[in-house]
Amino acid sequence: MATTGKLEGTLFLFYADGVAISESTSGSIEFSADTRDTTTKDNGAFRTIVPTVLSGTGSCDGLVALDATYGIEDMFTAWAARTSMALTFSTDVADDIFYSATAYITSISVEAPDKDNTTYSVSFELTGTISQLTNI
Repeated sequence: MATTGKLEGTLFLFYADGVAISESTSGSIEFSADTRDTTTKDNGAFRTIVPTVLSGTGSCDGLVALDATYGIEDMFTAWAARTSMALTFSTDVADDIFYSATAYITSISVEAPDKDNTTYSVSFELTGTISQLTNI
């Protein structure tokens, strides 16, 4: 049954090739459109545009756990090999929407402050078709 009401952020996770990215603390996905200027003298002082190329990016932060099911080691391996992954951003709740695309990891950072958690941050760039689907 679909989630109702205001959606709590803890429900959304990134999945790489069907496996949840482990120990995540936050995630975001962004969709954008390049535009082409269509302004003419007829538009007076106002600019007009039309959308052209659609694209998307995603990012995920979390805690480093070396025994994670899909963690920093896996993400580094995918980045170093320049391999794409099937990336989804989903609540994994039946009838909820989710976003799906092929993606490449474009950056990874690891921060290890004194007497605090070691954390990671990873960025994805989506390639090809980006779909909004419904969980079954």
